[in-house]
Amino acid sequence: LPGPLPPTSREMQMPMLAFGTGDTHCAPDCASAVSQALRLGFRHIDTAYEYGSQKAVAAGIQVSGVPRSEIFITTKIPGPVGPERAAELLRQGLRELNTSYIDLLLMHYPCDTSYPDPRDACNGTDGMAVRLETWRAMEGMKTPGRV
Repeated sequence: LPGPLPPTSREMQMPMLAFGTGDTHCAPDCASAVSQALRLGFRHIDTAYEYGSQKAVAAGIQVSGVPRSEIFITTKIPGPVGPERAAELLRQGLRELNTSYIDLLLMHYPCDTSYPDPRDACNGTDGMAVRLETWRAMEGMKTPGRV
């Protein structure tokens, strides 16, 4: 789909319009929805650990016939989870998405799970140390080429 395409570190352009796979966007058959979106021209798929849709996204990509190299995948870890859990969630995402790399990895929420959804009510200093540790771990994931 047309739109501005900012460059990324992989020298791939990020399509500005993404097909979201959260809650209502992908029910009841997320794999079919992703496959159809890709066949219709979407090239950016947005998923997240908390959506529980990563395996269905992988299936939809496979059925679509669109090469992985033409698809920009964004996924998210829940929030400030610390470096070990962030690495674990990335490994899980790579397995579930059946890919060796993620194009964009985000921290879904600024607050930890002690805050009610949508977990954005913490102030700048609440959980800052863990948020920074998580962020630094996410930055380190770029070096091995996983993000």
